[in-house]
Amino acid sequence: SPFPVNKVVDEKSPLVEEGYPVLYDRTKAAAEREVLKAVSEGLDAVVLNPTGVLGPYDFKPSLSGQMVISVARGKFPMLVKGGFNWVDVRDVAEGAIQAMKKGKKGERYILGGTWVSVKDLAHLISKHSDSPVPVVGPIWLARIGVPFIGFYSWLKKRHPLYTRDSLFALQHHRHVSCKKAEEELEYSPRPIDQTIKDMVNWFYDNGYVPKR
Repeated sequence: SPFPVNKVVDEKSPLVEEGYPVLYDRTKAAAEREVLKAVSEGLDAVVLNPTGVLGPYDFKPSLSGQMVISVARGKFPMLVKGGFNWVDVRDVAEGAIQAMKKGKKGERYILGGTWVSVKDLAHLISKHSDSPVPVVGPIWLARIGVPFIGFYSWLKKRHPLYTRDSLFALQHHRHVSCKKAEEELEYSPRPIDQTIKDMVNWFYDNGYVPKR
């Protein structure tokens, strides 16, 4: 749970409950409860909680990948205030391997990285793609645009660039601790600048962004 906003989120933080505004978070919490229930009945399992995942080899691409591509191409409409804790997909994969080897049955491990504002993330993308940094607009304007973005995306048969839930997430989850994973799994996330550099280069090399 991200509340209160200024409190550190760690493995002791309670899972979100019914009534929490983000459906995605509620479904993840429900699934986690089912896993932990199965553990109490004998299943040998651990729970991993990655934060916002970024990185190369994003062939689909993911929603976060679409955002990076849009900024790198100079076509992202507007930034908003806020940010998120971002982690490299390669570090999440390594954390999962380490959890299988060293994780304790029934334990939860947060696999986090670095909290970076949306503006600073755009600056990192711009740094490695020579693209302009989009302007920062008010959050209320972005909220007004949600239904229009959704309708346009529906017409184009693509995922919306942002949703009401994603805007909500950018205002929370700032203080995330992955100390437990660092101590018990030898988890060590890489710098976010390296992640963005590798991600942008991969998109260039695979034709998602026109050659510079």
